[in-house]
Amino acid sequence: MCMSLRHIDRLGARWESFPPIHLYVNSGGGNVRDTFAIIDCMRSLHSPVITQVEGIAASGAALIAMAGVPGGRVVSPNSIIMIHQVSGGYHGNAKQLDDYKISMDMEMTIMVNHIARCTGRRRDHIRKDLVSDRYFTAEEALEYGSKGLADLIHPEI
Repeated sequence: MCMSLRHIDRLGARWESFPPIHLYVNSGGGNVRDTFAIIDCMRSLHSPVITQVEGIAASGAALIAMAGVPGGRVVSPNSIIMIHQVSGGYHGNAKQLDDYKISMDMEMTIMVNHIARCTGRRRDHIRKDLVSDRYFTAEEALEYGSKGLADLIHPEI
């Protein structure tokens, strides 16, 4: 995904204009490190990235969707967004398990900071919200925090 985004961004540089890149999201999520690699890539581009949720944006996909350019985070009317705390599984000895927990705590902090930056919601409230899976309708996504998880519902654009 990052290679494709960077390629599209470079195409815009050829004409010295950086038209928006439209990123359509319909995913149950994935690995948190992969998620933040995509988010970091999106933020490094010259082109603004407009995100549009069609269906579901859960877990890491929700984090990517909310990372779109302000004003360009779009959800379809029947879309669902779900956020939750970092999860994973591990096998190993007790010391390795302790190290894995430290890693998960770091990932959780990165995730909470990202959600706070994108939505304007306080970090302590976000941590409470992430205790269990939290689902949002398109309308609810607009109202989460002072900036929302999304900016527009599709028919409004």
